[in-house]
Amino acid sequence: MNIALPKISGAAAEGHVLTASTGTWTHGPTGFSYQWSRCDASGSACQSISGQTSSTYLAGPGDVGSTLRASVTATNGTASAPATSAATGPVMAATGDPVAVAVGDISCPAGDRTDSCQQSATEAIARQQNPNAVFVLGDNQYDNGSLSEYEGAGAYDSTWGFFNSIVHPVPGNHEYGTQGAAGYFAYFGTSVANPDGTNGYYSFNLGSWHIDALNSDCTNAACEDAVDGGTTPAQTAWLQSDLAAARAANPSACILAMWHHPLFSAGWTLGVPNVAPLYSALYAAHADVVLNGHDHLYERFAQQDPSGNPTTGGIREFVVGTGGESLNGLSATPATLQAHDSAFGVLVLTLHASSYSWRFVNTSGSTVDSGTAACHGAGAGASAVGTARHAGRSGVVRLDERPLVFDASPFRATAALVRRRGLAVAVLASRAVDVTVTAWLRHGHRLTRVGTFHESESQITQPHSLIRLRFADRLEGVRAGALVLRFVAEDGAGHRHTVTRTVRLG
Repeated sequence: MNIALPKISGAAAEGHVLTASTGTWTHGPTGFSYQWSRCDASGSACQSISGQTSSTYLAGPGDVGSTLRASVTATNGTASAPATSAATGPVMAATGDPVAVAVGDISCPAGDRTDSCQQSATEAIARQQNPNAVFVLGDNQYDNGSLSEYEGAGAYDSTWGFFNSIVHPVPGNHEYGTQGAAGYFAYFGTSVANPDGTNGYYSFNLGSWHIDALNSDCTNAACEDAVDGGTTPAQTAWLQSDLAAARAANPSACILAMWHHPLFSAGWTLGVPNVAPLYSALYAAHADVVLNGHDHLYERFAQQDPSGNPTTGGIREFVVGTGGESLNGLSATPATLQAHDSAFGVLVLTLHASSYSWRFVNTSGSTVDSGTAACHGAGAGASAVGTARHAGRSGVVRLDERPLVFDASPFRATAALVRRRGLAVAVLASRAVDVTVTAWLRHGHRLTRVGTFHESESQITQPHSLIRLRFADRLEGVRAGALVLRFVAEDGAGHRHTVTRTVRLG
């Protein structure tokens, strides 16, 4: 029985954290659960807020003008009973220039014992920045972005889910490990992840800034988990129209865009030319900032045109793939790379009316990189976009044009061992690749296909990596023979290398 209602503490204001007490109960409750609700200004008509079931709640822009209540259910092992707090006052809008935290490549799935899995640490440092908005830059949840992975123990929902009331997400290639990125869209909801009814790309305003959130995982062929990313003519045309409307509404607005695959990177992927149409459309509109993930490090580039030439009228790109899953280092040292760090952390942006400030803060609380720059506005001196070489894959200057080196060496094994533990393969790759492996079982002159495997850049994380091909019951009853394996590796620029290997099953 409840003898004192739960109470809400904290300021009822956008960007502030509210905390619900348990209240006071008889009969020795042993556990409490919570549900936050958004109510009208009088506190009477209320609706539960999906996913907000912890003792704390971060008030977001959708709460401004509404009141909030917290319901607490107490249990003691034999019975349960609910009690609801009084309503807060109407939530006040944030004041001052907005602060946004940005990061991608975030959460390991429950039970991951291989990767670093520092999503709790990065969430904690992000919380200390008191952001008004959070931009998650794709590969938010490994390995396949399924709803069960998002909601797994210690994964995205129980860490970065704290920011769901102020989050603006984009999908990464790992979200498409689940067909159609169904887990991503189910977790965030269409009103957040697909508000314009497109294919996961949308725009919004934050303070005086115009923001475009884009999907770099789709081409006209498919939306898929691929290292080389892409865009569609429909998305590029939508972006051009959206930017024109934004400039017409506010010619001096600062413009930021975010998507997963970076056009420029000095890390493991060395950049993805397929997203050049997005960068070019933004350059033509005199945009200021692009945010990406995909490469698991922090990078800040000088302002560049779509061909990678430094220019004061160009776009500054930040790569922030440091959300917690794993890290990699540099593979090149281009002159336009102004700062980099291989540490888990978040990018903190303060969006002023005509400029922006940035800080990269690692999980120890240290600011590794910081600065301030002015926005371009509509009158920026960027040269005509037609002069930039961006028409296709070969039109973009990669940061490293060395030939792709790839090799694969299967370990010797018995059929019984392969059935039980899979076939181990040592892989050599000079940069990030996706690898498709097709396997046939050979008896005499007869070949029987026994499997196709897809290994992404998350499985091939270093120049020398070990992958394991698991055949399950496809080799049931096989005691001898040979596996013929064809490996097709493709990097972010579409360069391919094919290797065929045979391993005898003794």
